Amino acid sequence: LYTHGEVSVQKSGGAMLGLTSGAKLSAGDLVRTGPQSSAALRFADGSRVLLRPGSVLRIERMVRLGDSEAVDTQLRLDEGGTDTRVPKLSSPRFEIRTPVVNLGVRGTDFRTRAEPTRTAVEVIEGIVAGSAGSTAAAAARSIEAGFGALASPTGVASPSPLLAAPDLQAVASRIDRLPLRLSWQAAASGTSYRAQVFDGIESDRLV
Repeated sequence: LYTHGEVSVQKSGGAMLGLTSGAKLSAGDLVRTGPQSSAALRFADGSRVLLRPGSVLRIERMVRLGDSEAVDTQLRLDEGGTDTRVPKLSSPRFEIRTPVVNLGVRGTDFRTRAEPTRTAVEVIEGIVAGSAGSTAAAAARSIEAGFGALASPTGVASPSPLLAAPDLQAVASRIDRLPLRLSWQAAASGTSYRAQVFDGIESDRLV
């Protein structure tokens, strides 16, 4: 859908090339975003993935099942983060794999952050099924809306409630001058914030 900053694609083991808005991607393609850069991808079943700065995502599989609208999609997030929205009644399988966990979803809005030895998952809506580790006890765990969990090579930890969203009612609805300055009341148990600013007209464009 959109790219911002330094975004590149590698097709079938070839050279990394610049990725532009409106380009078509295929199974096997690897997409990389640089610092302060992002890309919004839309898949055949309507699912959308926002690739955050410093991310590496490979499209491992995209298979349309017969004459139906159902699509079997598998992605591999090696590092960085994604914000993912999978429509309800969508693919029979939409899966994001990271170095330590496989995440299977249907009709879900969730965030993923992958590092070499751990993955963080935050579920905004729906349920994400996470599987990791080699023991039966650690093999699979469901993460419901309003909860997050950390996954490591040994398994998926018990989900914990996400912090409440900050109250942004005091933030001005229109700001006409730069630099952009926003402030809000800190959450009692929060330690830091990650802010994302989107285009007001093209809502998938992270600026």
